Amino acid sequence: PIKLLNSYLINQKLPKVMIFKGPPGSGKTSTAYAVTKTLICEGTEGTFICGQCDACQTIDRVLYREGKGIPSMGVCTFDMGERRDEEYLQEIAQTIKSTSLLGKRRVILIDELQRTNIKSQDTLLVPLEYVPENTYVIIMTSNIKSIAEAIRSRSTEINFSYPEHSELLKKAQEVAKEEGIRISKEDLSNICTISENNPRKVMKILDTMKSSLEAGMEYLQDDTDKN
Repeated sequence: PIKLLNSYLINQKLPKVMIFKGPPGSGKTSTAYAVTKTLICEGTEGTFICGQCDACQTIDRVLYREGKGIPSMGVCTFDMGERRDEEYLQEIAQTIKSTSLLGKRRVILIDELQRTNIKSQDTLLVPLEYVPENTYVIIMTSNIKSIAEAIRSRSTEINFSYPEHSELLKKAQEVAKEEGIRISKEDLSNICTISENNPRKVMKILDTMKSSLEAGMEYLQDDTDKN
């Protein structure tokens, strides 16, 4: 999906409405954030990320770290896992229909739409049919079958999946090395297998190992100071 999205961005042909579909931990949200950052970046024309402008730094601080939207910059987030009532869907619909501020790009992120019933999703049909200029909608779901067919027909679906074992193992080795975690390739391979090649699970295990390592070092340091 990354190559496809890069191609869309470089050629300035990014679909107005996209559905990122795939299992939990397959990179849907992180990719949606990266696309958002590319579109909102003030130092580029929406084809890559400068990483230095106020928009990029604010997105890093608020969207990446806290998962929150930044309406003043045109970034709106909606999580159907936290709220799924009709009023919330109406709010999403109104947000999509509203025009962008001074012609700037807007990105609307809708997570876990599958948690609403298909009938309720009808609220979004007209807004998704007539998305305003410079507005992009990204829907993220782990269950595409629970998304209304009418919404799917208005969207470009992007498939996400877990990486191959060898690819994930290589990445896990890089992370372990960067974090100073001493672990054999065989043990890392076993972790990937046990985690069913789910990157999120693998990285969580490595993070736990790092935390345990840091706690052990602090304990040894405290013990040395006492002696």
